[in-house]
Amino acid sequence: MNSQTIEITTADGVAEAYVTSPDTGEHPAVLFYIDAIGVRPRIEEMADRIAVWGYTVMVPNLFYRDGTVAELLPTEDLTVSENRDRFLQGALARVGAHTVEQLRGDLDAYVAALQALPTARRGDLGITGYCLGG
Repeated sequence: MNSQTIEITTADGVAEAYVTSPDTGEHPAVLFYIDAIGVRPRIEEMADRIAVWGYTVMVPNLFYRDGTVAELLPTEDLTVSENRDRFLQGALARVGAHTVEQLRGDLDAYVAALQALPTARRGDLGITGYCLGG
């Protein structure tokens, strides 16, 4: 597997994206939309699982306007209910502030970046998501 983080320039700033694919060749491309919690190791594992099936997968940080992937990760133990509730309140506030116009404005940049990857076969594109992203 070949995995890396790239930066995508959008009209509103720079979005990080996790990219994963088989080591060699060109493969159909998949744009993977995240859930409210954001890009994190579990989401990367999901993308890796799709890549193993023969796809180039890109997972953009949809909430880049609010911070980097690292800045948006939980910093407290989410098995503690108070911590989880506090984190989810912030995550849901981000979701509520994310507009359809922002999503549409970012989509062209995401697709262009994905299709420009050397492991992505041009013209073969699918979109999937997890939870909110679905």
